[in-house]
Amino acid sequence: MEAYDAVYQELISREKEIDCDIINALIIDEIISGPFAVGLIMALVPLKNDPYSQLELLQIGMSTLTEWPEMNFDGFHIDFLELMWKTLEVVDEKILDSEDADSYLDRFLELDKFWLHPIVLTAIVALKSPNKTSLEKMLKLFIEIWDFESRSLIEFNNLDINDNGDEELDSVAALMAVAVLSPNTPSGLITKILEITTWPDYADFGLAFWEYVCALISRGDNSFFEAPSYAWRDGFFGNGLWHHQVFLSSKSELRCLTFYLENRDELGFEWPDSDEPRTLKEVMQLLSKHPEAEKKIQKEANRILIELSD
Repeated sequence: MEAYDAVYQELISREKEIDCDIINALIIDEIISGPFAVGLIMALVPLKNDPYSQLELLQIGMSTLTEWPEMNFDGFHIDFLELMWKTLEVVDEKILDSEDADSYLDRFLELDKFWLHPIVLTAIVALKSPNKTSLEKMLKLFIEIWDFESRSLIEFNNLDINDNGDEELDSVAALMAVAVLSPNTPSGLITKILEITTWPDYADFGLAFWEYVCALISRGDNSFFEAPSYAWRDGFFGNGLWHHQVFLSSKSELRCLTFYLENRDELGFEWPDSDEPRTLKEVMQLLSKHPEAEKKIQKEANRILIELSD
C-alpha cells in the first residue's frame, strides 16, 4: 500500500508534465489499473485550468468502466460514480451556452476516440442543447457506420465500434437516446436511429436505447427505469443528470413513444431475466400520460397496459 501511495503522490506532484495522452497510454498499457486511474484523474482535474483538458481527462477515466469489478452488480463503486458526476458538473458550469457547446462538441468529435462510454458527448448534448449543425455532424458519424440495405453494422467502420459481445455498441445507446430527444436534432436523422433499434441482430443496442429513452422521458423516475448499465444509471441518470437543467423536446418524446407503439412487434426484445415485457410496459405507461398525445393514442396505450396486466 505504501508503494501504491508513493507512486500516486509522485504522479500528482508532476501534474504539469502529465497530459491526457500519457494517462491514456498508462491505462491502455495496463500500467495503472482502472481504480488507480480514476483516483488520479479526480485529483488532477482541479489542477487543470482548461475545461477542455478537464473533460478529456474525465472521458479517459470513463474508458476504465469495464475494469471495475462491481460493474455487473446492483450498485457501483462510489469513486467511479464521482467521475461521472464531476463530468456533469464541469459541463454545466464551464460550457456557457449552445454556441459554446458546439465548439466543445466539434472538438471532441474531431478526436474520434471518445465514442466508448461517451459520457462527455452525452452530457454536452443533454445539458447544453447544441445547435442543429453540430448534432447533425455527430449523428451522421454514427449513422454512417451502418449498412441500411443489409441492416447491419459495417465491420471496419470509422468509429472502430464493433459488435463483438463487448459493450462497444451498447455503450453509445445513452448518447443516441439523448440526441434523438434533443430540441435541435434533425427529423430525418431521428428516423434513422429509431429504425436501427428495430433490427433483430442488434437487439441489445435497441434495448439499451429504449431504456435510456424511458429514463429521460420519465426524468429519472425509478418506477420506469432500470438501466442497462448500473454505472450510467447511478452515475449519470438517477443521481446526476436531474440535478441540472436538461434540454428535451416534448415533440420528439411523443414521436419516439409513438414509434414504439407502431413498431412494437419488431421491438419485442426484453431483459433475459425478465418474465414480463417490461420495456413495452414502460413505454406504454409514458405514452398513456404524455401531455401531447392524442386521446386515441393514450387509449391504445392503456388498452395494451390492461392486456399486459391480465
